[in-house]
Amino acid sequence: MNTRFTFIKSFVIVFVLLFSGGTMANIINVPADYTTIQSAINAATTGDTVLVQPGTYYEHINFNGKAITVGSLFITTSDESYISSTIINGGGSGSCAKFNSGETTASVLSGFTLTNGGAYYGAGINCYSGSSPTLSYLEILNNHGDYGDSYGGGLCCMSGCNPTCSNLTFTGNDANEGGAIYCHDNADGTFSYCEFSDNSSSHGGAMLISYSDPVIDHSLFYENDSPFGGAIYVSNYSTPEFVNCTFSENTSTYGGAFYCSDLGGQPTITNCILWDDVCSYNYEIFATSSYYAPIVTYTDVENGSGQNWFGIGCIDTDPIFTDPTNDDFTLQGISPCINAGDPSSPLDPDGTIADMGAFYFEETQVTQQINLSSGYSFVSSRVIPENPDMLIVLADVLNENLDYIRNSQGAVLRKIGPNWINGIGDWIIDEGYLVKMFVGDSFIIEGDAVDPSSPIPVTIGFQFVSYFPETQMDVLIAFETIIGDDLDFIRNSQGEVLRKIGPNWVNGIGDCSPGEGYLVKMFAADEIIYPIAAKSSGKTTIVPTHFSFVGGNAADPVFTIYIEGLDIGDEVAVFDNEKIVGANVINSDNVFKNSVPVFSTLNNRQGYEAGNTISIKVYDCEIKKEVPLSFEIEDPYGAAYSENYFPAEDGLYSIINIKKEVQNIEDNSEIITIYPNPSEGKFTIAINEHSGDVQIIVSDLQGKQYYNFELDETNLTQLDLSGLPAGIYLISFNGKNFNQVKKIMIQ
Repeated sequence: MNTRFTFIKSFVIVFVLLFSGGTMANIINVPADYTTIQSAINAATTGDTVLVQPGTYYEHINFNGKAITVGSLFITTSDESYISSTIINGGGSGSCAKFNSGETTASVLSGFTLTNGGAYYGAGINCYSGSSPTLSYLEILNNHGDYGDSYGGGLCCMSGCNPTCSNLTFTGNDANEGGAIYCHDNADGTFSYCEFSDNSSSHGGAMLISYSDPVIDHSLFYENDSPFGGAIYVSNYSTPEFVNCTFSENTSTYGGAFYCSDLGGQPTITNCILWDDVCSYNYEIFATSSYYAPIVTYTDVENGSGQNWFGIGCIDTDPIFTDPTNDDFTLQGISPCINAGDPSSPLDPDGTIADMGAFYFEETQVTQQINLSSGYSFVSSRVIPENPDMLIVLADVLNENLDYIRNSQGAVLRKIGPNWINGIGDWIIDEGYLVKMFVGDSFIIEGDAVDPSSPIPVTIGFQFVSYFPETQMDVLIAFETIIGDDLDFIRNSQGEVLRKIGPNWVNGIGDCSPGEGYLVKMFAADEIIYPIAAKSSGKTTIVPTHFSFVGGNAADPVFTIYIEGLDIGDEVAVFDNEKIVGANVINSDNVFKNSVPVFSTLNNRQGYEAGNTISIKVYDCEIKKEVPLSFEIEDPYGAAYSENYFPAEDGLYSIINIKKEVQNIEDNSEIITIYPNPSEGKFTIAINEHSGDVQIIVSDLQGKQYYNFELDETNLTQLDLSGLPAGIYLISFNGKNFNQVKKIMIQ
């Protein structure tokens, strides 16, 4: 029942407390209190609701002018299954329902299947004598016009009847005039979100409109049949409006979709699609008189460009339905009918220009900018490009800034001679890519947003994977579906790693970020499913300023060194002879949060060479100079690399304890304690064994002061620095008997 129109059903009709003349309206149940629907209607008064239980009722109900609501349980449950299970059966003769006593829109019929009616006027529903009821959520099925000259197999509207109709399905109805609907003599009703299929008539397979001006919008007409107007027959000075309707697979001799007679049938057709209807003459629209030719604008009409009614904004292009073979006439994302409607029409619910046809395409298009730094980086996208050809996706960076882009299989896009050669093919949304840039640049991907929880299969070995969520997320949470025995490690562009050390998974990456790709190494196949939302790890990245490190290729072997023994803010660099192959800043007292990725391939040359001796340098940020050191390689869990030369294998790690060989003039380390460190900006300072005031100065590593104040003899104080940017800061303490500098980190 109208399955294609479910997107407009955002309400539940509930008639529980209705008042008329100061008295509460009744809810009358059928068949609990009455044996027939009609007997309940007869007992009802204005404002009452007749609530019909599921079942089949062999009746010809008549509202008899009453302003009441008659509906199945669908009215209170919004469950459409009640429509097909609550049936009014006309028994082969007579109208299933009549409105013949001037009923108004307050008279409501909703939530039924009306079938097997047989009548001269309106075998399904007959409206006349100025009646204008509200008809909604009805399936009007297999009703047949009685006698040879019948009108409106599904619904007949005559003599000033203007029903308000929505979400009606007309299927398998027939009559001599208007297989589903006959509108005559000022029948100017409205028909919204309706569906017409397999109806037939000698004039107008779905509708015949005479001396009337109804409005039909967002409705679908398919597989209807008539010699004159497979779907619509318009005559006798009628000017109906068809807005955002779709016509397809209707069959006729004259006019597959419309027949406009020389008696003055002149419909206005706007934002519609007329495609793949079958007829012998004037394919989609047959107009017997150019004077009364339809007014057609912003409509997709097959074989229509040569007609004199082919108006402004019209096109003659395949609308690209989703699956018309199975009666799915929604639009695919590449349809030319999207945003092709009249710009002055109301916008579609997604806020874009009206589409053509009965079903708007909900555009979830987004734009994502991918920033590429010089050197190597892993990239991915959460946007499905409209055209996935890598040459199209990367058009903005196919210039002298780009060296190459490579996928997990080693296929490459690169310039050879004067031409860019695409050895990859299409941009695959599941995959990440390795990009090598000579100079930083960026490109933009436009398209549909991928569902962030879409599964990504991973296989044994190495592969680049995409990151779908649009916000940052703790790597431990992001990859939780593959964290286990099947996973070896995950690495980002900076060479930082998520891996298991001893009993714990150690997150050296911190957060996943939109636009980044990740290198995953698996022992067995699995599947990544990112959670809908999750928190950040809180990790802050600080770039060394003393040691200038150019970066490297994290897709080639990377060796990780975890550092302990240094102070927060100290810089540490790893060298192969005089060549720097990795550097970082100490940011925690936790050894596993202080990693130095060491690269076998640098951005500008070869990195470390397996078998060469590892050397380390440390820059003390407090005294602002490199200091002598000694170090020991540790292996607390029996799985670390413990040699003092660079390994050949990828993914190995060492734990190194470094001791700075610097003699302080005075060691006051026991006097001052700061905790927690690092923090998000709020610190507790404990000062022991002092007398008198203490001056406290907070500055950054460049010497810029942020706070300068005195602390009295209080031993414990709270210091709120949450207003400062994340980074490393120095706190100087100057007292009567001591002076000392402590380093803190704000995350």
